[in-house]
Amino acid sequence: MPVSDEDFFQRTLQFHENGARLQKIDPECVDEYDDHSLLKLICITYWVGIFIPIANALRFHTAYVDSMAGSGVTITKKGHILCGSCPGAILSAMDKRHPFELAFAVEKNRARAETLTERLKGIAPTKIMVYNDDILNVSEEIARHLQGTMAYIVIDPEGFEGMTWAGLEPLVKCKGDVMLTWFESDAWRVKCAAESPENKSAESIKKRLTELLGTEDWIKTTSEKELTQLFVQRIIQECGKKAYAAINIPRTDKRNSYLMILFTGGGSGAQHRVDGWKSSIEKRVTSAHGQGISTLLDIKAGKIATLNQWIPKEEKESMKQEM
Repeated sequence: MPVSDEDFFQRTLQFHENGARLQKIDPECVDEYDDHSLLKLICITYWVGIFIPIANALRFHTAYVDSMAGSGVTITKKGHILCGSCPGAILSAMDKRHPFELAFAVEKNRARAETLTERLKGIAPTKIMVYNDDILNVSEEIARHLQGTMAYIVIDPEGFEGMTWAGLEPLVKCKGDVMLTWFESDAWRVKCAAESPENKSAESIKKRLTELLGTEDWIKTTSEKELTQLFVQRIIQECGKKAYAAINIPRTDKRNSYLMILFTGGGSGAQHRVDGWKSSIEKRVTSAHGQGISTLLDIKAGKIATLNQWIPKEEKESMKQEM
């Protein structure tokens, strides 16, 4: 029987109550994002439920990598506490009774890295290593540790500025799947800045784009989507990935959005699996619950009316028909 949007988000919010438990360790050390970061966390953890049973059925050793892991706890700007991507993915695998055997987390901020280390200590039986460093400096070392494993790698920079091919390539080439946050509008703004004759940094920006995209063809692109495709095709062609799908995640200000792009290394039915992930998550993101995620979090916190009072009548009828 299909799970309703209401039940899905109710279960999701219950799962993220783990964030409040983890925050008790060094309460002041948290990562602050907007409410829509919950939708990104759903993208990351939902794929765990697809990836981990398959990897175990194929008898692979499994590993999880979070290349920009933060403190392990997210607090939204409205004060809602969520479980961060690293503990969230590890706990999701445990919920499936197939825990990751290894986990690697990278966080360049010392305080956050130390707090994340403490917060992850209580999560077993996964063997966890936290690097207090920039991903550019440790990606090759982590890639060596991943030899002989099937890895799920999350690359979630705070913005487009955090992306270099030198930092990404060693991990993206590893056997397994990659979930990557791509800031499409930001990438396009950087492209426009590189072409501006008034920009004194234009030449260094051009070199940066060419390093990331592997070609100067970015100059020929005429839209954000064309620029994104250059990046996607480089990963497909150079890193051994066979299928991909992308989901648009809105930001709270509704003026911008970013993409969560899932790449998989292949196997039978690879495109079907990533398309299924995309279809399932998009259904949730575009539902009344997903579009009103801030309100939903307020309801969970007891700040406003009940969920049943909030959902519009026509949305309720639509959900009943789907069930």
